[in-house]
Amino acid sequence: MITNAEIKLLGATLSDGESTRTHCPVCNSSEKSLSLTRDGDEVLYYCFRASCGARGGTASKQMAGGRGKVVARKFTPYTAPLQALDDEWSDYLGHLLGFTDWHINKARVRQTDDGRVAYPILGPSGIRRGNVIRAYDGREPKALTRMDMAAPHTSYYPCAGATTWVLVEDIPSAVRVSKFANALALCGTGLTAEALHELAAVTRDVVWALDADATGTAIANHMRHKVYFDTSSVLTLDADFKNMTDEEIKQCLTNRTY
Repeated sequence: MITNAEIKLLGATLSDGESTRTHCPVCNSSEKSLSLTRDGDEVLYYCFRASCGARGGTASKQMAGGRGKVVARKFTPYTAPLQALDDEWSDYLGHLLGFTDWHINKARVRQTDDGRVAYPILGPSGIRRGNVIRAYDGREPKALTRMDMAAPHTSYYPCAGATTWVLVEDIPSAVRVSKFANALALCGTGLTAEALHELAAVTRDVVWALDADATGTAIANHMRHKVYFDTSSVLTLDADFKNMTDEEIKQCLTNRTY
C-alpha cells in the first residue's frame, strides 16, 4: 500500500491541477502506470495496471485511516418511473435537436411523469447509472443530474469500429456525434479525477470538442490531462454539434485537423 508520505513526495513538483505519470511503487511496474494529479493541497493517484489498480488520495477527508479509495460525490437518485417518449416528445426533440428514431433509441431517452425528458448517464459498459432530467418549458433547474450510485457523471456513447473518443459537453451532442464516432458527454466542461481515470482506462486517444463558446476551456483541459493519453487534441467548432445536421457533423469530423 502507498503511504501518504510517498504520494506527497512523488507529487511534490506538481502545481494545482497538474498531472503526471510515474512508476507505481505498489506493483513496481517498469511502465509509468501511476497517474498523479494535484488537487489543491492533496494529490490523487491511480495505477492503470489491471493487476494493481492502486488508487487514493492524501487528503484525510478522502482517505480511510490515511489511505484507501477516493470517495466520489453522491447524487440524490431519481426513483420515479420513467416512460417511453410519446409522439409529442419525439416530434419535439426531432425539431429541437434533429433527433430521429435512431438517435432516440441510441440515447435511450425517456420521459418523466411530470413532463420532463430524462437523458441517461451510461457507464462504459452501457449500464444506466443515472439521468440528466431536462425541462424544456422554462422550469428551473433546466438540467439536473441525478445519480443512482457513486460514479462519474459522464455518459458513454460508442460507435462501432471507432477508436478515438470525442469529448463533448452534453448528451444531445454526444448522441448526434455517436453516429460517426465514439462520443463522451461530460455533462459539463471538465473531468473529475474519477471520471478522468475511468476514461483513461477506456481509451488512449481523445479529442476535446466542447461547444463553440468553450474552446479556451477545451485547450486548457487538453493541456492539463494530455499526460493520461497517447493522443490528445482539440477540435474547434463554429457551432455546437447538437445544432448541426448529420451531414455537417460528419464533414466536421472527417475534415478534422487534429
